[in-house]
Amino acid sequence: MELGSLADIPSDYTEHEAASAAEEWRLRGLSEHASIASFSRFSLELMRFAAHPSLIEGAHLAAIDEARHAKLSFDMASHLRGISQTGSKIANEGVHIGDFPVSDVRLSASLSAMATRTFEEGCMGESSASARLVFAISSLQGDSPSGAVMRELLSDEARHAALAWATIKWAVLNGATLTMPPSRVKQDQILNSAASKPAPASPFLTWAGRIPESATARLHALVNDAWVVPWIQALLTGSEVLAVVNMPKDKFGDAVAEAARLVHEEFNKFSFTTAVTV
Repeated sequence: MELGSLADIPSDYTEHEAASAAEEWRLRGLSEHASIASFSRFSLELMRFAAHPSLIEGAHLAAIDEARHAKLSFDMASHLRGISQTGSKIANEGVHIGDFPVSDVRLSASLSAMATRTFEEGCMGESSASARLVFAISSLQGDSPSGAVMRELLSDEARHAALAWATIKWAVLNGATLTMPPSRVKQDQILNSAASKPAPASPFLTWAGRIPESATARLHALVNDAWVVPWIQALLTGSEVLAVVNMPKDKFGDAVAEAARLVHEEFNKFSFTTAVTV
């Protein structure tokens, strides 16, 4: 994938900022790389509980996506690490990955345990990731090298979130009960304190797609309160999952609403009512 020209960097984008942004993308790459194993484990759990074939297929495709995401992220890190204040190439170190620090795989003990894990890691995690990507993409300069990469990541992350939600739907249809994880943040407090704070328009965000922590907290709160909670309540009661979510009319709300729309579109591609007996 073409990452753009080093000569077109913003005039105020320093070598230090480039190195910091590169480190952010390197860490993203490591996270994506670890997700390959997460989806591999997920596919084993789905097979263990005789999940619908479309879910198993989705898990394997997601693992392949994550391998591509890791490469894209590492390429982006290398690209940004090669930017200097004058836009010239500087020394560019390669990205090295060590051994994966796991010697065995522990699967969920029950369908309900798998559903609970999927909700926390998939429904909450992937939905929030999709919203962050929408927000970051909407903040990028048109010639940012991060744009094409982040748009590709968004398309895949929306499918991954939909896979998690579809798994919950299938699991509930087949008798699973969920143990809801405790809230990790005081949602109302974050909503009230962050609502009036726009994300700073720094090169970190507009060029490299790095979202400030305050914006990340705001997005996470909105995803949880206005998207994840209504959707999980609908699935647990056998109600229809609605695409439209009530959002504030600002950049944060728009990002979450668009992410929810993309995930809902992918979610509707799954169709099943009962377990598959093999």
